[in-house]
Amino acid sequence: MFSEKIETFMNDFKSIFVIINNTTERKYFITCKVESLKIKYNQLLKQNNKKLFLICLDSFFYQYKYLFTELEQIDISRKMVINRMYCEYYKLYKNILNYFEEIKLNYDKEKENIRQFPIYKDLEPLYEYSSDDINIIFNNIIILLTILNDYVIKNDEIICNYNQEYKIGFSIFNFINTMKNENSIIDNQKNLFIDFIYFFIYSQKKYNEQIFNRYSDLLKNIDDILLSQELLTSTVISTKNIKNDLSNNFLILFDEQESNV
Repeated sequence: MFSEKIETFMNDFKSIFVIINNTTERKYFITCKVESLKIKYNQLLKQNNKKLFLICLDSFFYQYKYLFTELEQIDISRKMVINRMYCEYYKLYKNILNYFEEIKLNYDKEKENIRQFPIYKDLEPLYEYSSDDINIIFNNIIILLTILNDYVIKNDEIICNYNQEYKIGFSIFNFINTMKNENSIIDNQKNLFIDFIYFFIYSQKKYNEQIFNRYSDLLKNIDDILLSQELLTSTVISTKNIKNDLSNNFLILFDEQESNV
């Protein structure tokens, strides 16, 4: 049962990073599009510096600034989500270690598998911890939970052996029950830590999906704006052509009337 939960955790955790990687790619693509607008604006500004042109180009710059601000705001939210991921796993890891000390659980043999990671700073909620650091601390938690689960199983075996070896009447009954109760408390605490991870993974997936969708909406917004510009340009050209056609038709009609006179 425990191994199945761990496998589920690992798969769900990996799925979050698929979303994060897709989000990073989308962010990069949008950033390139927005930056291209700025480059075009600067080029036009150098080539056209008359006051009337500057008024027109100011609208172009506003469009770039609006999209850049939208991109910036989403990126702030993205950093908050990544930071929160690290925060949750970091604090859970510390709580598990504290519990190990509380129950005097020795894990010296397994310490070589525990990898180092940066200290979490509460005063820097926008600091972006790397994906590697998040993975390290998550794997460390899995190692600690496995140690705790093995400890519970070992205690169960000891209790079972006491029942078999010390059949000396009811005088040992309270001792065995006390051991069972303490081991049950440890097992419940382990399950509570597992429930924390369930919640973390669920909420982190939802938050990262929202961030990805916000980037997708912004990309659609950019494409809609560019499409609108194309339609507007084609409409203006079409309108000019219609005016020219009307003007030419009027001239033809006028010529015909003059000739009839």
